[in-house]
Amino acid sequence: MPLEVLVVMVVVGIAIVIAAVAFSGLSRGARIDSEGQIRRRLSDDFPEVVLRDGLITSDRRTAFFRCGDGRVAIATALGSRFVTRLIDARQVRRLELGEAGEATLELRDFTLARMRLGFDEAAEARRLSQWLEASDHA
Repeated sequence: MPLEVLVVMVVVGIAIVIAAVAFSGLSRGARIDSEGQIRRRLSDDFPEVVLRDGLITSDRRTAFFRCGDGRVAIATALGSRFVTRLIDARQVRRLELGEAGEATLELRDFTLARMRLGFDEAAEARRLSQWLEASDHA
């Protein structure tokens, strides 16, 4: 078989696989449809934790909940799935608050090291900062 024919077959095959994934919906990133949806997800992963107040980022891809034990629960979209974590101030390397509700959260967890967050209001970013500071004393 000539090399040119083989190259065309490989390129067409890859294009078919990419199209199949795109049309199947598997390439669509996860989003938070409601606070209840993400509460259920966190409750499934951490049944012993009592979830209190919640914050959802403006892009609907990350949520934070203050927990009854002082920690903060995180659910963030990674591809088509959610990654969940329970953190306190010891896991936070840096939290930088920007203008108009932006924040950058760096964790010591290498699987979820840095998150760029956008909230609808700057007060929500400040509230997250307060929750994380309070978790240091829990």
